Parts: sequence; C-alpha cells; structure tokens
Amino acid sequence: MSAGKITAISGLVIAVLLNAAGLNHASAQALDAELAVPKDWLEKAKVEGKFVLYSTETPQQEAAILKVFYKRYPFIMVDYLKAATDVRYHKLLQSARQGKPIADIVTGIGGVLKSYIDAQTLADLTDLPMWRVYGDEVKYGTTSIAFRKRYYSLAYNTERVAKKDLPKTWEDLLNPKWSGEVAFNSIAHAVWLNPLWHSLGPERTRKLIEGFARNKAQFRTEGADAAVRLLAAGEYNFAVPVSEYNAYEVFKMRGPVDWLALDPLPVGLGNILVMKKAAHPFAAKIYLNWILSYEGQEVYANVTNANPVHPGLQGKSFNFPDLAQRIKGKKLALRTAEMEMGWGRDHPGMKLWQNTALGGL
Repeated sequence: MSAGKITAISGLVIAVLLNAAGLNHASAQALDAELAVPKDWLEKAKVEGKFVLYSTETPQQEAAILKVFYKRYPFIMVDYLKAATDVRYHKLLQSARQGKPIADIVTGIGGVLKSYIDAQTLADLTDLPMWRVYGDEVKYGTTSIAFRKRYYSLAYNTERVAKKDLPKTWEDLLNPKWSGEVAFNSIAHAVWLNPLWHSLGPERTRKLIEGFARNKAQFRTEGADAAVRLLAAGEYNFAVPVSEYNAYEVFKMRGPVDWLALDPLPVGLGNILVMKKAAHPFAAKIYLNWILSYEGQEVYANVTNANPVHPGLQGKSFNFPDLAQRIKGKKLALRTAEMEMGWGRDHPGMKLWQNTALGGL
C-alpha cells in the first residue's frame, strides 16, 4: 500500500474518531443540561439525605438502577418498597390526604390517578429540567408525567396453545374451544378495557365483554406479575392483559409463555409522581429528574426490560428483540391521562365491567 493511501486512510480514521468524539461530547452536554437541577436543590437534598420510593420493580432491579443513581448522587439514599397494589392505590393516598404521605414518590397507580389529583396530593413538576424535554401527550396537568411505556395485549401458554390456533382478533378469543381458558387480571379494566372502549367504540366493546362472560372467562384478582406465573403453570391458556415486558420476564427464563400483539393494541403510560407534602421533596425531585433523563431512562429500560418514554430512546427494544415486528401494523390504542381521569365508577365502561365481567350475565 502506498504512503499516500496510508495517509488518506489514517486521515479518514482520525476524522471518524473526531466525529464520534464530537457526538459523545454533544451527548454529554445534552445529558448535563437534562440533569442541571438548581444548586439549592442539591444543598437541600444533602440535608434531607434520602427519600422514600414506592414502585413495582423487584428489590434486585431497583438496586441495579440505584447503583447508577448513587454514582451521581452519593449523598441521597433511597428507601425502596416494592409496594403492593393496595398500598399504592389506597394506603399511600390515605396518608397523603392526611398530610403525612408514607412515601415521597410513587409509580404504578394507573386507575387511581384521578383520586390522587382530586385529593390535591401531588406536587407541581414543571420546575424539573426534564419537564421541558417531554411532550404534552405523556403529561397530565402539572403534576403527572410518564416514565415508561407498555403494550398490553395477550400472553399464552406455548405448551397448551399451538401457533396455528392463535387468535388474530380479540373476538377470536370468544371461540367456544377457549371456554374458561381466558383469564383477566386485576388491572384489566384500567389498562385494557379503557383504551379499547375508546378505540373500538362502546357497542363493539360491550359485545366483546359480554362474549367473554358467556364464554366463562376467568375474572381474577391477581396482578399482572402473578397472572403470568399462573399462565406458565398451566392454570389457563391465555392471560389478558399482559405487557410484553411482563411476558418477556418469564420467556427469557424459558418458561412456556409467549406474547402476542392483537389489534387494536392497548398502550399504557406508567406515571411517576411526587407527593405534595413529601418529607424529602428535593431528594425526590432530583431522583425523578434523573429517572426521566436519557441516562436514567436507559438504565431503567435495560434493568427492567420496560420501554422508555425519553424521545431519544424511541425505536429501541429492551425486551423481545423482534418487538418492532410484533407490533408492526397494529393500531395503537393509547390510554392517555385524560382518558384515565374520566374512567370513574359512573363511566359506562366501568359499569359494564362491574355488571358483566364481575357480576356475570
């Protein structure tokens, strides 16, 4: 190879490296801007020294997430509890109403956000640097913002259901051969029925729910995690609704479970909130701002396999490698906070669920 060619190649390599360095520098600058909380927050957080977080991750998952957080903020410790649904939905809300919330931050309250807002228990989040990064579609008012995204569809037992028999529509599950083999979990009315009601329309949704009741579908009290474990154990053939993230947790451990996206495909945004009268407000907001940053979102997604909401991480899969192909062409039925806020006991969709699904025909 001639000296001229070597020089040209060397120059090209140097140019590529410099370009990469420039991109890295730009990314670092962008992250610094995302994490640029007011100086007095840091000082006050040092005095607080900790905050209390109620969420849905396992302690092992949260420990992995916090390992990165502690590198940036070693002066803030986190008291973490994988809180049961009743604790997140009711006990924390009750304590917040009394002015002494038992946690500073909570996630996973889909279905009761309205109760928290109506009780005026949530802190304003518009002063977070990350608030400006996100679009209005992932926010509600000034107190609620999404930090994860999940596709809620159908999981099935691969030892009990052949691929050739898989349903192509929600109505296909009404086939008499699946009588008693479809199980709904405790979050179905909030994360599945709500977006389908708005996507399919009231009449088609009503026929669907009544059809499930006639076909002896199981309407159970377990949450999503337990529902997938029972599915793997052969308790039933199909579990609804199950997010791709929940199914992947069992799938990657070689459990007999797989996930199927049906059309329309409900999409849920998981919100993260700070209590208005939090005991450790500054430490809590620093963590919230971090988990919403590119770094926090990437760490959270890698640890939990859940889909991030950060604009810079869209299009990447953190669970099934072929997730994009699985959901390709499906009509997405996004459950917005506005839809959730109107989904009270008096809503006709909720009455349908109570009277038909839980009460029977």
